[in-house]
Amino acid sequence: MARGTVAALAFVGLGSLQETRWPEAFRSADSSRARVEALYGAGDLPGALQEALAGLRARPDDPVLLRRAGQLALALRLPDVATRSASALRAAVAAMPSSDEATRAWWTNEATALSRDTADLEARERELDSDVSRARVVSLAGLAAVLAALFALARGR
Repeated sequence: MARGTVAALAFVGLGSLQETRWPEAFRSADSSRARVEALYGAGDLPGALQEALAGLRARPDDPVLLRRAGQLALALRLPDVATRSASALRAAVAAMPSSDEATRAWWTNEATALSRDTADLEARERELDSDVSRARVVSLAGLAAVLAALFALARGR
């Protein structure tokens, strides 16, 4: 592990990464974000997603955690989690105060991109399911043909 990563982990209280469990009452958005980024930077994508989801239990409308949870779910190919994160991010952006239009526009673009990427992942997953089903049918048909040929050979003797 890089020296900077170890220092970052120690700074946010993650010297042993997943061994640190924080009670929900002590979670703040900033500390959850920091732990997510530290785990992400250390290459622990499942741990970072787990931490993001834990942070969202305490702060379900945090757009930074929602966005990162969605990105991590996409990277880990978890369409259900990505879909929930994208939907929650769209709702959180819609509830944002309209006083800062530039910020709201940026978050709207992020929510749209996350939703689009989630839809793409869901489409790929459906396509993969279809391909697997087709491969099973072809395999069974091939097996049936081989068994029929063996049966014909056995009857011919």
